[in-house]
Amino acid sequence: ENLSPLEEAHALFSLVKNGEELDNIVAQTGLSVATIRRRLMLLTLSDKVKEALSEKKITLSQAEALAIGKPEDQDEVLDDVIEGYYTTAEEIKDKLIGELPTLSMAIFPKEQYTGTFTKDLLAEDDATYFDDVEEFETLQKQAAEKLVAEYAQTRDWAVLEEGHRFNKWEYDEAEEGEKGGVVVFLS
Repeated sequence: ENLSPLEEAHALFSLVKNGEELDNIVAQTGLSVATIRRRLMLLTLSDKVKEALSEKKITLSQAEALAIGKPEDQDEVLDDVIEGYYTTAEEIKDKLIGELPTLSMAIFPKEQYTGTFTKDLLAEDDATYFDDVEEFETLQKQAAEKLVAEYAQTRDWAVLEEGHRFNKWEYDEAEEGEKGGVVVFLS
């Protein structure tokens, strides 16, 4: 029987909950691991988004993209999706994630961060985003300042530059035999 994506998600969840191995689920269903992950993500949708998917007001790929957001954010963006303001999965993700910094951007140990993360389970690179941008920026600056202090121990000088672009012309290259300095640029 052809199941709807939400029915598939509930069936897959039942298998997982009953301890079924992922390899066995793949063999039994013929679905790829990525498809199974995408279906299970549908269970994190708000009731309003699930209803819109069931009523075919939104597509499956739009619903999957909405799943990255918190339920209240999903509901907020849903009307814009239905009205056609955001049509592609990427547009929806961009709206939900915005300018959140990614885990790969951090120059500090992840364990120092006390906030929550948003994880895009659909992304190929397993993208994870810091939800608290202010805490991220504070930890990032502290790590940059620590780098400057470390470089100052072994170089003639070390400075921290912040901004949107780095003006290389403000600094000269070290003469041969000199240690030179280090600029840590935080953008």
